[in-house]
Amino acid sequence: TTGMNEKVAGDHPAEWGSVIHALLDVAMCDENAPLIESAGNMLMENDFDAELAPAAVEVVKSVMRSEIWKRARQAEVTLTEAPFQILLGSEDGAEKPTILRGIIDLIFKENDYWVLVDYKTDDVEKRNVEDIARMYAPQMDWYAKAWERCTGEQVRKKLLLFTRNNQVAELG
Repeated sequence: TTGMNEKVAGDHPAEWGSVIHALLDVAMCDENAPLIESAGNMLMENDFDAELAPAAVEVVKSVMRSEIWKRARQAEVTLTEAPFQILLGSEDGAEKPTILRGIIDLIFKENDYWVLVDYKTDDVEKRNVEDIARMYAPQMDWYAKAWERCTGEQVRKKLLLFTRNNQVAELG
């Protein structure tokens, strides 16, 4: 199944990533949800063969065994697929007012601070994790800034969770 997972993700990475993100959202809301059925439906909606459902569920179950997942499940507050929208102005370096929109994959509050997690379906076997983390650092900085503006509360940790192998990169 792993080989199939790599082939699918390589052929259609954005669509595969959307399926994995959606399944992780379902699983965080209900760890007993029928993931195979959900995966089959989501895969078909994204023009994949429903027979790839076991490969998608394998990725999700692997993430569900990760330390980050366990921390999020035990946190005082946990949110998934949290949309945000903020107005950027000159104080943010914008030449003209700009609306920044996004969706935070996972954010949870533990020990009175927020931990921001972004799932990445990148193939970290073929690329250096530090290079990938540097590439995503500006996105995570904006997400943290947006969260802080929307809530008035600080994000203390920004993490990338690579779904293929549960490797975690912490961003400064």
